[in-house]
Amino acid sequence: MPASPWLHRAAWVLGLALVLLGVWARCSGWRSVFVGDEVELVPADSHYYVRFARLQLAAFPRFVTFDPFVNFPEGASILWPPLHTLFVALAIAGPGSAELGAAWVGPGLSALLLAAVGLTVARFHGRGPALAALALLALTPTAVESGALGNADHHVHEPFLALLAPALFGYALASGRRGPALAAGLVVGFGRLLTTTAFTLLPCLAVGGLAAALIASRRETPERAASALKAAGAGAVGSLALGVLLFGHPTRLDYESLTAFHPILALALFCGAVGLVALRARDKRGAVWLAVALLAGLALSGEFLRAMGHLGRGDPMMATVVETEPLLKDPKWALELLGPLLLALPFAAWGAWRLAASGSPVAWPALATAGLLTAASAVQARFAQGLSGAATCLVVLTFPALMAGLPAVWQRVAKVAGAMVCLLLLGPLFPQPARPPPDQVRLVRPTLRWMKEHTPPAADDPYRPSETRYAVVADHELGHFVTLWAERPEVASTFFQASAHVAGNARAAQVLAERDDAQAFRLAQETGARYVLATPSVRLVGHPPDAATSGLVGWLLDETGMAVDDRPASAHFQLVYDSLEQRRKTPVSAARVFQVVPGAVLTGHGPPGETVTASLRLRNHHGRTFEYVRKARVDPSGRFELRVAYPTEGTPWVAPHDVGGSYALSLGTRTLSVTVPRAAVESGANIEALPDSEVADSPRPGP
Repeated sequence: MPASPWLHRAAWVLGLALVLLGVWARCSGWRSVFVGDEVELVPADSHYYVRFARLQLAAFPRFVTFDPFVNFPEGASILWPPLHTLFVALAIAGPGSAELGAAWVGPGLSALLLAAVGLTVARFHGRGPALAALALLALTPTAVESGALGNADHHVHEPFLALLAPALFGYALASGRRGPALAAGLVVGFGRLLTTTAFTLLPCLAVGGLAAALIASRRETPERAASALKAAGAGAVGSLALGVLLFGHPTRLDYESLTAFHPILALALFCGAVGLVALRARDKRGAVWLAVALLAGLALSGEFLRAMGHLGRGDPMMATVVETEPLLKDPKWALELLGPLLLALPFAAWGAWRLAASGSPVAWPALATAGLLTAASAVQARFAQGLSGAATCLVVLTFPALMAGLPAVWQRVAKVAGAMVCLLLLGPLFPQPARPPPDQVRLVRPTLRWMKEHTPPAADDPYRPSETRYAVVADHELGHFVTLWAERPEVASTFFQASAHVAGNARAAQVLAERDDAQAFRLAQETGARYVLATPSVRLVGHPPDAATSGLVGWLLDETGMAVDDRPASAHFQLVYDSLEQRRKTPVSAARVFQVVPGAVLTGHGPPGETVTASLRLRNHHGRTFEYVRKARVDPSGRFELRVAYPTEGTPWVAPHDVGGSYALSLGTRTLSVTVPRAAVESGANIEALPDSEVADSPRPGP
């Protein structure tokens, strides 16, 4: 019996209300995003998306992936998805600040994706499952967070792709229609242009189709499964190959980037699944399908092993990133991310089995997707966004089967209990209290903006860089902020996995952890750094926990590179800016900028074995003074060399304490004033401070 027009209109109104509810939930934290004159994006990938989108606007209509400002001096190919990047570029291209436009990317895309999910599920599975799917995706915490106001990251797509693909493929298995299966393959293939992890849905569909065929209770199911697998495989291989040709690297196989790895993986998985189904049906052509799958799999074996290493957090950076923490170790966190979906998963899995037993394979793809993503999330939390979509799909498809097996009274009890549990999802609907931005944003941003205005440009145009001259070494957590707010190249960032990122992060950490001043200078020069930004660091990747305090960065930040205990003052790191912002626990600057310099060499003659001391009193722009003292010994030949990092020409931010101040050079009973030009410090030139004639004319100490 056809539904009444009233019910049809009511479903449309309710669906629209749920979409708007989902958008509101994602905007409920506006107090933490719009703070005074600032727009606080979610750190830190959203900040780099602003730069990456600006690169596309500058290069339009070309899509550029190489950014010389990342992991200087080599630069890096950015593996982020092109279509999502273009969405961000469209958002920031309008009037107003780029960060304001980027702040609306998450809610805007969430609205479009919620509408797409509602229409698709309603078309193939009915209005009830569609409304249930909208309600769950609108309010599940991890889906809300990935599309929240201020979040421009590509993870916003993952819950929706992980729902749409198995929903379409499940309908194809149940109905025998190839169109929805082809659409499922296209969702996964073009999904790789929206988010980097979309390709993980390929094995989910292949396993779901294979399970439907191998555990079939109806005669026609294996044939339908084979047909659906072929259609989905064609859609996935074709769309992935097209994406690689348009935006990627067809001659490469690294799995993180958009390369030939992805269409070959799709070919291997779907050919393998079709081959196994054919062999079950005693079709000799199955051996051909399996041979193709084996050849494709062998071509990817090296990358597959590398991917497994990354899944096991083999990259040193991954051991420090929150999103790669295993959810298995923190069930409370898992519940916070997934809410009632986590509790419903076991019951939904049982419902999928009941459906399969009754002859319906509709839930097999959702069960396979939820199962594989549950295992992945247990190892790394970053797969939880996709799991929320797959779990939603599994729940809405199996709920009728669960209810059908219960007496009427228990059905009512189950519905009431489910509704009460779903009340846990209402939290995002309430306006969220304002949260201060992280210290690395609030305290360091003014210093980075100072660098943009007062340090030499590293390129003629930071968004059309033809020649990049130098970089800034800073903690990897600040890398994306350095490229956005200072518009200067960085050596390290929160990018990981790709070899360029791993090498750059290691180089920066080595500089910041080095205790020897001269060695730190050599390392900084090797990586092309002209400045070091010293800020509080929690951990330097690949180094012991105390390296952040005992190494170069801790010394520069806490002691300004001045002499302390048995550590002489720096000869190569010159303080050029001392931030006004103070650290929370100690009244010390939160950020200090040091220029990497060869240092001027004061030379002269004196009695062998005598100590030569050069001292200069410095003052920063907010009145603090520093005593810069360097010492050396006269060698047996009667000569000395004493390297100093500071010129006697001041700047508005760091200058000699006294007007016209100069170094006091002491040798025995003699003290001279020495002027050191800035050019000598920056070039490493020698300055004859105490000629041999002056030493000969001066009185020598008695025996």
